[in-house]
Amino acid sequence: KFNFARGLIKGICRYENLGCLPAPEDYFNIKVRWFEDDKEPESLIRPQYERYLKNIEQISKVGGERMKNFFNVSKTVSYDYSSAHYSSFMLINLIENWFTMEEQLELFKLVSTAERLKRINTRVEMLLPIVDHRQKKRQQGLNN
Repeated sequence: KFNFARGLIKGICRYENLGCLPAPEDYFNIKVRWFEDDKEPESLIRPQYERYLKNIEQISKVGGERMKNFFNVSKTVSYDYSSAHYSSFMLINLIENWFTMEEQLELFKLVSTAERLKRINTRVEMLLPIVDHRQKKRQQGLNN
């Protein structure tokens, strides 16, 4: 059981609400099931993570200062399971307008880091040429 102050639940949490339990007037008691990622072999995660880092590099070239900073930090982190796991969530938040709310929720609920990275990579690779084209057009307009 978890006790949350009424009105203070914010953002997206990685849990499923299994129902409310009796509680004092100012609180909700919610029974939850936490989403934890499956421990997957490195052979599944690492190729997707390396693809992911290449995509971040491409985004950093068109995505402004925030993405450049994210890419610079990503380059300094050595690969391990937790870096792949956590950075996938960070990128979903950084480029949230590249996903619908339903897609974001689905990505947050996935228990496979490799699958989450694969879906992020697929979306980024689909949208990156469009974003790059818009950025070049915007730059041309500024130059003229």
